[in-house]
Amino acid sequence: MENPAPQLIPGGRTPWLAPRLWVGYLLAGVVVGLLWVVQTGPLWEHGLRMAVVLLVVPTAVHLIRRRWAAGKPATVHRISLPRIAVAKAVLVIAALTVTWLFEPSLPRIHYLGGLALTVTIAAGGPLLHRHLLTAPSVPE
Repeated sequence: MENPAPQLIPGGRTPWLAPRLWVGYLLAGVVVGLLWVVQTGPLWEHGLRMAVVLLVVPTAVHLIRRRWAAGKPATVHRISLPRIAVAKAVLVIAALTVTWLFEPSLPRIHYLGGLALTVTIAAGGPLLHRHLLTAPSVPE
């Protein structure tokens, strides 16, 4: 016997998606925050490493997923690579700027920066998620 179609909640999400979305962004925020805290070396090197982690890795994952889905019509909304790249670039630039500005006066600014990144991603990610999505392609 087949399962019935999931009931949609406002916004077109299934009921189980919202908690999973928040948990996913929380985990991503914790990982990015920890990466920020364990930084070593000059700030510009750390910014470059974070840019690679936040921009290159998702791009590679996107291309791999796209390759797997080649020939199959998209039936669900997907995250737009350019939109997520801009959002992540803004986060890295903001974190670098704040760290650079307050590093002389706050010796433990990296911990505060990691905490701020964690909170920003965990709370802001789910709220902005719908703006990062693209509509599925419609077969002609």
